[in-house]
Amino acid sequence: MPTSFSQVHLPAHTIDSVRTLVSLPMLHPQAFKQGILKEHSMTGCLLFGPPGTGKTLVVRALAKEAGCHMLAVSPSDVMDMVRVSSAFNDFILLRNIPSI
Repeated sequence: MPTSFSQVHLPAHTIDSVRTLVSLPMLHPQAFKQGILKEHSMTGCLLFGPPGTGKTLVVRALAKEAGCHMLAVSPSDVMDMVRVSSAFNDFILLRNIPSI
């Protein structure tokens, strides 16, 4: 099922903030290589909240907009950092695929 921001029901300022933090640096990396954007760049954001609030939907829409793949990591995988590191290396580094 394709996901887009038209399916995300969040306040517009929230969607704009997440887009600014994550999508813009991926879509326009040259703009973040110098000046004030380089000095004040962020490497990402943490979405938290109870189940069913749309966190995954927002990330799927971001990945689609930025032309990236989404790598889903479950809480049990975080506890096993060796497995996460191995999966991340296999998926991202070896294939050189931009991901969110």
